[in-house]
Amino acid sequence: MASNVTAFAARPSEGRPVMTQSHKLPARALLNGDQVGSGETIVSVSAGVRTPRGKVEVTLEKDGRCRRALWGAYTLINVRRDAQ
Repeated sequence: MASNVTAFAARPSEGRPVMTQSHKLPARALLNGDQVGSGETIVSVSAGVRTPRGKVEVTLEKDGRCRRALWGAYTLINVRRDAQ
């Protein structure tokens, strides 16, 4: 994992600041609830029988709309994740 920059972000649903960390992770290591740079939230990450080798299927959600994307499993993605 690359950077561990800590920042405060307001979670819109709760209206209170939440401690978040920025990470640069391979697509296969993303978790549900991670937020990518475009503001979309990860809903699921999977690699099934129909997914090409070396790829993962990522389901993203933003403003109530969902979309699916095929990303390289080892592609580094910048995400913000709640600090634990």
